[in-house]
Amino acid sequence: MSELLIIRNPSAAWRDGEPLMEAIATAVYEQCTTEPCVGLVVDDPRNIAAVAATVARQMLTSASVTPEVIEAGPTAWPTPEDAYATAPGITYEIAWTASTARTLAKNPHRGDVDREYWLRKAALLDRIALEHEANGVRNGTDEIAANAARQLIEIDQDSEGDHSGDAYGPDHPATLAHPRGYVRQEYAVWAENQ
Repeated sequence: MSELLIIRNPSAAWRDGEPLMEAIATAVYEQCTTEPCVGLVVDDPRNIAAVAATVARQMLTSASVTPEVIEAGPTAWPTPEDAYATAPGITYEIAWTASTARTLAKNPHRGDVDREYWLRKAALLDRIALEHEANGVRNGTDEIAANAARQLIEIDQDSEGDHSGDAYGPDHPATLAHPRGYVRQEYAVWAENQ
């Protein structure tokens, strides 16, 4: 019987945009059991570890995930200023998102929520996180924004061409490593076509 090695690292903390962490978080969310209403992963730690190890091995050995591909992500995305240049105010977007969610809750037989809701929600949460980051506030909004971005990516992966895919599609390694950048890319295209 092998001994279980428990490593406790108090300095280990989430870093938004760190490619390996982002890829592992995305894979865990997609592969493990989740509670959809809160996006919480509820699974056996061994399953989570298996997913994390698999992703780490793939990123370390994959020819398609080179440092150049990973690093291209942050510079290839639109800046937040460009992506959200014509966006309504945050207060308006909070009201719109809440109203849309409330309408769906009152009428669950209406069908699936369309992509616009998920895109605007992810963009709203990204904008809120950006404000907190600019003010040096560390309160978890970056993680919430990244989770909303992953939800949009998952929807785009399951859809047939509803996303722009310019410069990176929902399955691209740079997208998985930088989900909030993907939201900015998709929001900029969506806003331009409104």
